[in-house]
Amino acid sequence: MANDKVVKGAGFGWLVFSVALANFMAKLDSYIVNISLPTIAQAFHIGTSTVSLVILSYMLTVTSTLLLFGKLCERRGAKQIFIGGYIVFVLGSLMCGLASNIFLLVGARALQGLGGAMLMTTALPLLTEHVSERHQGAAMGILATAAALGLSIGAPLGGFITRFLSWHWIFLINVPVGILAIVVGLRMIPESARPLRRSRNRFDVPGALLSLAGLAALVFSLSMGREKGWTSPLILSGFAAGILLLYILIRWELRHPDPLLNMKLLRDLPFAFAVLSGCAVFLLVSGNTFLAPFYLELYQGLAPDRSGLVLVTFAVVLMIVSPLAGKLADRMAPHILCSFALLLSAALCVAFSAMLQDRSLTPMLVFLAGFGGALGFFVSPNNKAVMTLAPRRFQSVASGFYQTMTGMSQILGVCLFETIFSDSFPSKIVQTSLAGLKPETLAQGFRHSYVFGAFVCLLGFLFAYIARPGPAAARLQER
Repeated sequence: MANDKVVKGAGFGWLVFSVALANFMAKLDSYIVNISLPTIAQAFHIGTSTVSLVILSYMLTVTSTLLLFGKLCERRGAKQIFIGGYIVFVLGSLMCGLASNIFLLVGARALQGLGGAMLMTTALPLLTEHVSERHQGAAMGILATAAALGLSIGAPLGGFITRFLSWHWIFLINVPVGILAIVVGLRMIPESARPLRRSRNRFDVPGALLSLAGLAALVFSLSMGREKGWTSPLILSGFAAGILLLYILIRWELRHPDPLLNMKLLRDLPFAFAVLSGCAVFLLVSGNTFLAPFYLELYQGLAPDRSGLVLVTFAVVLMIVSPLAGKLADRMAPHILCSFALLLSAALCVAFSAMLQDRSLTPMLVFLAGFGGALGFFVSPNNKAVMTLAPRRFQSVASGFYQTMTGMSQILGVCLFETIFSDSFPSKIVQTSLAGLKPETLAQGFRHSYVFGAFVCLLGFLFAYIARPGPAAARLQER
């Protein structure tokens, strides 16, 4: 690789630091904001439905623009989009911190989401271009460690800032950190050694608009379905519009000479199945993140602060395992590590569902620690597999597509786990009064949900096993 020298010396460290810091800030910001929502609602005298827009606006913007920024990376270069992402994210954070009403805060969160999408899309292409393949697993392990660190300290730090300073500072804290990251990125991230894709064709504006509208409609419907009702006209219309727009997008992209999403990516089965295995894992991650607090607070009777400390177990183990898994991914085939992680996750789901009669914290602690380790063995190797299987010319688009699919799967995971959990109860009445349910009734809901999680992981195992680089993938890389 032309830029192999970046791996040696301080250049490698600063490059990975800059990219990892972006991952850390994105995860930290999400968890800090979530824990401060009750305080924000009180400050603006609004209800839970309105304050949820603070989260939804960010999520909608990120998920619906990842493909767009992946395409722009091909034309403008990953470094430009990455630095621009930091600038937009810092500006959005400053506006959030200074917001005087909920409408300004929601708009500023959407701007923050634009910056987050730019950072997420470019992180993997920067590492795969400037780090040699034999060190990419280690670099992505550091990336996963940074994300886990953001997960583990986000909620406690958010609670501390909200209590002793104010909710404004959960956003303003990003400003000095982001400015530091911009300076480091400008000085230490090399310019692209690959020629940018110069095209005589105009940018695919119709494709960008179709993807934005279609993905936004689906994300909105998945996010608000539980609150509005899955059969409400608004949600059904959103699903119908999203599916229709994405169908039109696919037909348009197949005819466009320089499409937003190159369909050659999806024709390569190893790449497609590597993406699907990632979707399976993150569906379980989001489902467990949603249900675990209910298990700890309703089934085990813990206070919210103690529940938060228990949940940190998952992030701490993930943070420890990720660098080790990244190094292993440089020495052995990534699909082997991913397959092992998915089998372990399935076994943990089955074991947890079978141990629900144990009213101690042991089953949940074992599950969280084991699943944190399994996810650590999955994320870095699968990131490397996805980027290795994607053609070098389309790695920015591949990164955007992968991030979009896993983001959608996380939203879907919350929806599916909540539905399975609620439908396990004998009466719809209990859905409005979970605190009054008997432990054995709650246990039935958790059991059904985690058995479903095991099924998802077994599907993911099949996907990961199929995602082995073969002759077809090698030919596609050469194009």
